[in-house]
Amino acid sequence: MHISCPHCTTYYAIDLATLGEAGRPVRCSRCKEVWVARPEDATEMVPLIPAMAAASREAGEPNAAAEWDALAREDDIETEQTPVVDSPSISGDWPLEDAESDWPSLAAPEDDDAEFNIPHRGSWFGKLVRASALPRAPRIPFLNLTVACAAMSALVLALMIWRTDVVRLLPQTAGFYKLVGLEVNLRGLLFKDVKITSESVEGKALLIIEGVVVGEGRV
Repeated sequence: MHISCPHCTTYYAIDLATLGEAGRPVRCSRCKEVWVARPEDATEMVPLIPAMAAASREAGEPNAAAEWDALAREDDIETEQTPVVDSPSISGDWPLEDAESDWPSLAAPEDDDAEFNIPHRGSWFGKLVRASALPRAPRIPFLNLTVACAAMSALVLALMIWRTDVVRLLPQTAGFYKLVGLEVNLRGLLFKDVKITSESVEGKALLIIEGVVVGEGRV
């Protein structure tokens, strides 16, 4: 016999003798609820699963056989409707071995000494270079060169004549003038006939410098 839990409807197989006449409290192992199980609440479970399986087998066997027969008939119909085309051999038009042996002779030129007359064409790069040739630089007139030389000469002459003024403005140029052999006297004094002698006067050595001082400045 079987009893069912009133809370979760879980069935349990039991022996009615264990319940007694008045019943006894039992606990569901699934939902953990407790209720009083009585003998009159027990029911007998009919094995429905084997019966259902047998019924499905009885009903399914003819249906499955009918389905297989229908599929077989459809395959036969498709096979009968499929057109059959006689395809020619792919190698039917291929040359035989004799023709294959003649291929080198067919590929060879008729005249072995024939020359290919290829027209000579000029290089496109050369034409492009000639077409886009750079313009010639303008010639420098002779007059301009003469004027430049005259200007340089005038500048050098001015540096020589007014060297005193140049050194006064730019003292570092004095070394350049001395290098080329030109002395620059900014004070306008010139010492001539300079003599240096030494004498002893009252036991002391004296240095005596004698000379002529000439003024070269402008009056």
